Amino acid sequence: MIEPISRMWNDGNASGFRRAFARQILLVLGITAVCVAGAWLLGVPVLGWLYNTDLSSFQVELCVLVAGGGFLALASLFTMGITIMRRQRLLVRGYVVVAVAAWALSTPLVSAWGIAGASWAYIACMAVLALWFGGLFALESRG
Repeated sequence: MIEPISRMWNDGNASGFRRAFARQILLVLGITAVCVAGAWLLGVPVLGWLYNTDLSSFQVELCVLVAGGGFLALASLFTMGITIMRRQRLLVRGYVVVAVAAWALSTPLVSAWGIAGASWAYIACMAVLALWFGGLFALESRG
C-alpha cells in the first residue's frame, strides 16, 4: 500500500492520498472491533486453557489491551503517512508527550489498580499517540 499512496502524494493528488488513508483507517477500526469482540468472547477461555489458569477476572483488561493495540495500529498508519509527506521530524514531539504521559500515569495507576491500571495506562498512551499523529496527519495532508 505504501508505493501507490506515496505516488499519489508525490503526484500532488492530496485528496486521493487522504481518501486512501481514510479507507485504511476504517479497515484498522474494523479489524480492531473484530479483535476486541474476539478477545471478549474467546480470549480469556483460550488463554486460560493455554496457561492452565483462571483468567476470568481479566476479561476487561484483555479487551482494553487489544483496543490499545488498535490505537497503536492507527498511530503506525499515521506515522507512515507523515513519513510519506516527508514530515517525520514532527513525530518526535508526539513520542515525547506519550513518554512523559506513560511515566506520569504508569506508576500511580499500577500501584492503585495493578493489571487494570497498567492496561488503562497503555490504552491512554496509545490513544494520545494516535490522536496526536492523526491531528498532525490531518494538518500536514491539507498542504
